[in-house]
Amino acid sequence: MSTHPELIRNGVLTVNGARVPVLSGEIHFFRMSPETWDTALANLKAIGLPMVSTYLSWRRFSLGPDRYDLEGRTDPRLNVKGFLELCRKHGLWVTMKPGPWICAEEANGGYPDWLVEREELQVLNAAGEPVQGYTPAFRSPIPSYLHPAYLEAVRVWLREVDAVIADYVHPRGPIILVQLDNEPSMTFHDRLLESDYNRVNVGKDGLYSQWLEGKYGTISKLNRTYRSSWPSFSCVEAPRSIGPEILETSAPWADWVEFKELMMVRHVAKLAELHRENGLAQVVFTINYNEHPQLGVPNDWRSLELASGMGGFDFYPRMPLGASGLADVALFVGYSRACNVIPWSPEIMSGKWSFEGQEHEPGELRSADFELLYLSCIAFGLKGMNFYMFVDRDNWIDSPLDAAGCPRPNLEAVRNVVRLVSEEPELESFDRNQPVAVLYYRPHAREAFIADASPAPLTIGGFCLGSSYSCFKSIFSELHRLNLDPAVVDPWVGLGTLTATRPEMLPAHRLLFVPGGSSMDEATLRLLDDFVAGGGSVVWVGRRPERDLGGGHFTGSHCCLTEERTRGVLASPTGEPDSKTLLRILDEERIGPEVPASVPGILTTLHRSRSREWLFVVNIGETRQNVELRFPDPHLKGMISLPGGNLRVRVKNSSARLTCEPQSVQVWRLDP
Repeated sequence: MSTHPELIRNGVLTVNGARVPVLSGEIHFFRMSPETWDTALANLKAIGLPMVSTYLSWRRFSLGPDRYDLEGRTDPRLNVKGFLELCRKHGLWVTMKPGPWICAEEANGGYPDWLVEREELQVLNAAGEPVQGYTPAFRSPIPSYLHPAYLEAVRVWLREVDAVIADYVHPRGPIILVQLDNEPSMTFHDRLLESDYNRVNVGKDGLYSQWLEGKYGTISKLNRTYRSSWPSFSCVEAPRSIGPEILETSAPWADWVEFKELMMVRHVAKLAELHRENGLAQVVFTINYNEHPQLGVPNDWRSLELASGMGGFDFYPRMPLGASGLADVALFVGYSRACNVIPWSPEIMSGKWSFEGQEHEPGELRSADFELLYLSCIAFGLKGMNFYMFVDRDNWIDSPLDAAGCPRPNLEAVRNVVRLVSEEPELESFDRNQPVAVLYYRPHAREAFIADASPAPLTIGGFCLGSSYSCFKSIFSELHRLNLDPAVVDPWVGLGTLTATRPEMLPAHRLLFVPGGSSMDEATLRLLDDFVAGGGSVVWVGRRPERDLGGGHFTGSHCCLTEERTRGVLASPTGEPDSKTLLRILDEERIGPEVPASVPGILTTLHRSRSREWLFVVNIGETRQNVELRFPDPHLKGMISLPGGNLRVRVKNSSARLTCEPQSVQVWRLDP
């Protein structure tokens, strides 16, 4: 991992021995008049944010190949040092994000024109055509992540950036986080056959054939797996279509998915290496993930974090948030808790992108809509967030501050959340008792990723490719709807979440739902065996696997596969978990919400630290609800509202009554 080890201790960002809440606001100074910088930073500081986050758009600072202005000689908005001096003046820490790609509703996503025009560098699709990213408003070619000429151009750009910011990097200055690229996804064009068929990858002796040789060792082993007859690794072609041949073996397509994941990881790791060569040794390198139809594929969250230092998911749900959106928020936060060193959001929606001709009006999203999103994320375990955008700029509206850096109505939502998070010194140690968990299995997500590229459903051995991943999402959503606050575990992460070896976790999960499928690797089955042997219960949702990932029979018996040690949940013809069977199993296991609510649709999460307990009460519905809550602690006396403690509610006989406004989250500190 590239992160400077002294800055993250036990899941807490710590600078000079002091906790720094992972809270920041996004300000793109190079898109603002310099006269507004000080006002914007002063208002950011005034609401308690400890950090400012900013991009450097390669395109705007470039005067041509290998020629740059980062000092404001040609345009005062480009004065990087001037902005950083103001950050220092206001006592603000800084996240610096120099790309090379930044998205940010920028032309070319921030890539210079002269770079994307070089045809030999361009990302190609399966038909050999240049890929045009990333939105209709900003169509442009994309440079291939691992092309040597592209990486050389990046090296020069980052050398120029790092030389300018050197005196502002920790420990000499306020820059403590440096983001490596942005949402690795080839500008949102990373589907199976959509990219990257650049010759550097798929040409003779290209990176793909080199990787295959490293994986298989001999061409005969690859041919046995592929059921092919390639004469050498240099001749093996990447899949360019999906047809009946996949019914024989999906291995070539699975390898192509794995290689796509690896391309992104290698790119991020290379950027970290370049920064270190430039002397950035005492910062935390970060990376952010964007939403994909399949969670964590092909942007492997854990591997990208290991290549950088600190990863997080960018939250841009459909707003205002509805029940399905809330379930997705819970899923994304849950998976981040399973695989990231600090569950945080490098970008959380604060305002809305707005291109010329788009049909929406300023003010269509209320402060309450944003507060619902922010508090829901914290309710499910998020520990920090970067408010994006904190200040309006071109192609963006409804931020907490206007383009002049002055407050707008949406600032109140940010202020409330910052006050809640920054004033709680034990926030990072808060955790929940989650007896129920759902297994995320990466090969299932990869299968669904492959299936999405097919114009027709793919059925292999009577099994519909992609159905296991759909089952994973369905069972999580159903458990979430029942107010069971399910955890997500990923056996491929290697954090030991199945056996609760992470010291900050509360008692281990008792009931684990495992989406079935045609195959599973033996290492995961052994983890499930250990879980069952330790007293846990495994619930197979659908079909139990019969073979290993290579297609062979399992070499040993596994107690997690036997009828007497596990429970089966029958799935409906649509693949949804059977609700009646699910409820019966939960009843037999005596598992229910830790803090039950008398009204369906009210969700509760109880957080504990060494000395405190917080309760979140979420009403995602459209109507006000009068709710009775039941508590597990018979000695509980009352609840105090947060932040501020302006309201107290008495708890009598382990019961309390609340009025929950529609589309709202209440936060309470329990008073024992």
